[in-house]
Amino acid sequence: MLRPNLQEFFARVGKLYEIVIFTASLKKYANMIIDIIDKEKVCKYRLFREQCSYINNIYVKELKRLNRNMKNIVI
Repeated sequence: MLRPNLQEFFARVGKLYEIVIFTASLKKYANMIIDIIDKEKVCKYRLFREQCSYINNIYVKELKRLNRNMKNIVI
């Protein structure tokens, strides 16, 4: 199930911002889900568990891996 208006949200936001999806899920699983929610290919980059750091037995999504100015990132 997709959240209501998700496709419209992606379409509008994608015109204004660079969209990156960063998940701690495995690439082979997450890619299938992202393909469903991002039918128009608005998301420019996809980061997965492989790009996470493993710290204290958990996967951590370190935003510095985006190589972007932290002032310009919205989560």
